[in-house]
Amino acid sequence: MSRPAQQNPHGMKPVNLSDIWGDLSQGIQHIYSRQNMPKKRYMELYTHVYNHCTSIQHPTSAPAIRPKGKRAPANSASGGGAQFVGIELYTKLKEFLYGHLMAIRPQGEGLMGDLVLKFYTGVWEEYQFSSRVLNGICQYLNRHWVKRE
Repeated sequence: MSRPAQQNPHGMKPVNLSDIWGDLSQGIQHIYSRQNMPKKRYMELYTHVYNHCTSIQHPTSAPAIRPKGKRAPANSASGGGAQFVGIELYTKLKEFLYGHLMAIRPQGEGLMGDLVLKFYTGVWEEYQFSSRVLNGICQYLNRHWVKRE
């Protein structure tokens, strides 16, 4: 007999990064290839990040008993669910961006003078624009995890 999927206090099933990363990484690749993205697709990507960040289940449902006036450390089980989610997703994003930049790098090798400046100026402007779009998609992660780090 199968057990029902565990849900968080909000009634949502936990969303594992492995469940959403394929679609999320395709969407990010779409952004960094500077293709037009419909608003609906943008919202799907934002929703992946939001659902992943908000569906976390803490390891224990019972709050830890602490002396009066003492708070749980930021990385503890009672206060750290967001940190674990954040670091996992943040690490995947960092790896994606590193791979993207390493793929661009060979295109600029061998260029000299004005050509290298034009190439990297164009790449930098495109990267900045795409990163602003990705920043919007990851706004929930930024607001609720990056500030804590």
